[in-house]
Amino acid sequence: MKAWSRWSSLIDRRGDATPLAVARIVAGFTIAFHLQAMWLSGIGVSVWVDQKFGGLKGVDLDWLESFGGATPANVRALMALGFVVSLLMMAGVFTRVTTVATYLVFRVLTGLNDHAGGSSDDLLINGLFLLMLSDCGGALSWDNRGKPARSVPMW
Repeated sequence: MKAWSRWSSLIDRRGDATPLAVARIVAGFTIAFHLQAMWLSGIGVSVWVDQKFGGLKGVDLDWLESFGGATPANVRALMALGFVVSLLMMAGVFTRVTTVATYLVFRVLTGLNDHAGGSSDDLLINGLFLLMLSDCGGALSWDNRGKPARSVPMW
């Protein structure tokens, strides 16, 4: 019982939401910048489009086949969607929804070609996963505008 009490008090500790908000802003900016650079340089279409549609490498993401596969149009649509939702996440607009959307889109894109990403992409994906579960919109966000920063769990 004593162990449960210690565990409960550990995960019940609360603190200011501002550090989480800063992490959300940095992650959103980084992903928006990354996707914008991939779009403008044309690299995104080269590395994320399936070889059978003119890309550099075959991709194996089965569920994308339901939407026609990793075609140039689908990859561009995912990149544009990822850019928009990452900017909205950065601003804290519908924070929970846009954080989940940013996670899903960036996870799908980086999963299309293992050779096109690296540890920084994995770090962003892991960080987004934690931000999805947190109350990162509790400060410095459109959702929390005009209010003081909320107290959030420190886990």
